[in-house]
Amino acid sequence: MMAAIDVHVEGAPGRRGQIFQRKLFDHGLNLKTTGDAAIIAPPLIAEKKHVDEIVDILGRTLKTL
Repeated sequence: MMAAIDVHVEGAPGRRGQIFQRKLFDHGLNLKTTGDAAIIAPPLIAEKKHVDEIVDILGRTLKTL
């Protein structure tokens, strides 16, 4: 499973993506960001509860942007 989220550019390209990555990390989720896009690629052994946790953290973090 692999997905990506692209946040709207605000100011210089990549600035909002960096803020997004920092907030995700503060909430306990470390995603790879490239510019204003975050790549979601959990391990193949991830269980439903792990994916649910990722989705929960993403939702909470996106609301703060």
